[in-house]
Amino acid sequence: MKKTIARIKFKKHLGNANQFLVTSMVALHHLKGSDVNEAPEELHTTWSPKDRDGTIGRSRMFVKQSFLAWAVDGIDMYVSLLNKSPKYLQKESEQLVFDSAGRSVLKKSVLLGKELGVNPVILALTDVLVTWRNNAIHSLAENKLMDGHNDLIQKNKSWIADNFRGLDPTGLTQKAERGDSLTFKETASLINVAQKYVEEVDGLVISNLDKEKFAIESIARAIRKKPEFSRKYSSLQKDKRENMIKVWLQNNLAYPNPEPEVLTSCSDIERIKMVNKALQPTPKSGVTEL
Repeated sequence: MKKTIARIKFKKHLGNANQFLVTSMVALHHLKGSDVNEAPEELHTTWSPKDRDGTIGRSRMFVKQSFLAWAVDGIDMYVSLLNKSPKYLQKESEQLVFDSAGRSVLKKSVLLGKELGVNPVILALTDVLVTWRNNAIHSLAENKLMDGHNDLIQKNKSWIADNFRGLDPTGLTQKAERGDSLTFKETASLINVAQKYVEEVDGLVISNLDKEKFAIESIARAIRKKPEFSRKYSSLQKDKRENMIKVWLQNNLAYPNPEPEVLTSCSDIERIKMVNKALQPTPKSGVTEL
């Protein structure tokens, strides 16, 4: 297993965001330098701003804000999918961190990253991205960076420049806390931060994953939720059932060539029933806010 389904969906969600950002900036640049003053016919609308250059400038700002907001939404989606059944977050400590975060994207992403051992500079930059989004998009927000993140970023300027195409983070944390407009370089770099964050988390999640437990939970859930799958599973003999499971794990969980012991475990329907019972949720104890 090289990627979680969560990362595959994240990549589909964010896609070639930096390429699309560049395309948008190029289009606006050439629009400003042209004599175009009306919308093309196929749009079936009018475009005749009183302040043409001002409108183009504000459009640049809106495009950058939109791309960064989309990147934060992608991180939120990604970490949420990690905790959706069948869960990639199997350790109790990971679950407690996730549960304590509530609906906060910042807590979910940064605290989970700390628990997994993600590069602290990447986590600090992720904090910048989410804090900037909150302050820029939500008019009443006054979010601050987590303690120590500004110092960490300033102490690692050379590393950041080397890994983010020359980005100078001087003043970036202050912009995040004020929700100020970002440069193109800062915007593109923070989109890259979202991608690097997910890449690092995914690798650590997979390295910690008990694949047999994960596969069993997945098959048990399919048996419960998908009558057609359950009927076919029950009707097949061992070898054919294992082949069915192998194809299903590949197609649904991006889990190619599962180990023989995993297939054997997943093909034992009586064991699946016992595991299914063991996987039933237990009442949660009180969780202390981190």
